[in-house]
Amino acid sequence: MNMSELKNQYLTFKIVPHGADKSTFDLRVKYATLYRLGILAIFLMFFTTALFIYSAALSKRLVNYKLVLEAGQSQQQQLSYLSEEAGELRAAIKELAAKENEMRRLLGLRLVVPEPATGRRSAAPSLVVSEERRKTDKSLGPQSGDVSQSLAKAKTELTKHRQSLADLQKTVGELRQRFAQTPSLWPVYGKVVSGYGFRFYPWRGFHTGVDIKAWYGAPVRSSAAGVVSYAGWRSGYGRTVEINHGFGVSTLYAHNSKLLVTVGQKVIKGQVIANIGSTGFSTGPHCHYEVRRNDIPINPVAYLGLKIFSADGSRAQ
Repeated sequence: MNMSELKNQYLTFKIVPHGADKSTFDLRVKYATLYRLGILAIFLMFFTTALFIYSAALSKRLVNYKLVLEAGQSQQQQLSYLSEEAGELRAAIKELAAKENEMRRLLGLRLVVPEPATGRRSAAPSLVVSEERRKTDKSLGPQSGDVSQSLAKAKTELTKHRQSLADLQKTVGELRQRFAQTPSLWPVYGKVVSGYGFRFYPWRGFHTGVDIKAWYGAPVRSSAAGVVSYAGWRSGYGRTVEINHGFGVSTLYAHNSKLLVTVGQKVIKGQVIANIGSTGFSTGPHCHYEVRRNDIPINPVAYLGLKIFSADGSRAQ
């Protein structure tokens, strides 16, 4: 018997109810109908299984979407905060650069090149960024890239200004050291009674320093830091102190009544080194003060009263 003939045959199901007074009855079903019902059952089973799998996958995707959405909101808040921080940092760097320029202008140094004030966002500096960082920036969108570039540029500028400030600090330290060794203080407070240059009184000839009148015994101070190179009697000068300040500059203090330092002794700016007197060729108590560059006397007035911002320039004359 082939399949077509089998489909036209019937199957009889005998149904026996419980109880002796109930009669049985038969249920006749074609093979074709039973075949279709079997196929339908199998289809329903596969459909139900697929629907369950799809529902589970959809639920998982919804949960992941919710987590991604929450993470995105959190990252957006972080980006907003970082953007504000970057703006504040750049403003602070700009203010720092302005103050540094002002300081450099006072010191006569080269100014820091200012950032061009344009409405466009400046290009990000060439920095080495890891591949993982690039992927993260792309996943967070264009705004993340902008914030990352802004922070990277601010970091570069901050490093540059740190180095610039370190150089400036070094320069200021050197300037302070040079100023300490620059003979800018008056050795004694009094009136200049004889200036630098040719004179007729009290002796005719070229005067290699200035004479500052003061009372007998008044303190004579070192006009700059240095090392005592001479302390003793010198013909014409009487009791004399000579101090080497480095850079080829030295000072001489003559006609003293008493010397308070010795050869080789280090002195600081303003230290008392002698007392006013009238020893040597002198007509009264005063301090004969000389400034020498490479052992050649120059006009001390060029140095007296210098400030720290101008002392370094005087050495270059």
